Amino acid sequence: MGDSFTKHSGIEICEELRSEIDTCYANIVLFVPAPDASVQLRASQSGVNEVVQKNIDGQNFLKRMESIFSTL
Repeated sequence: MGDSFTKHSGIEICEELRSEIDTCYANIVLFVPAPDASVQLRASQSGVNEVVQKNIDGQNFLKRMESIFSTL
């Protein structure tokens, strides 16, 4: 994808990352304005590890990331 990341959705980028041998096992967190069921489903199907609302406060963000990465 190179420099064209900004031309693609987060889900498209995730699909690309999952298709590459060097990045297929990376943990992927998708930031969205407001997660709804359809976004959650599409993200899960594309290999996103976690969907996080963009306007999450710092303390909750840190807790979510600690939770995600403690399971590795």
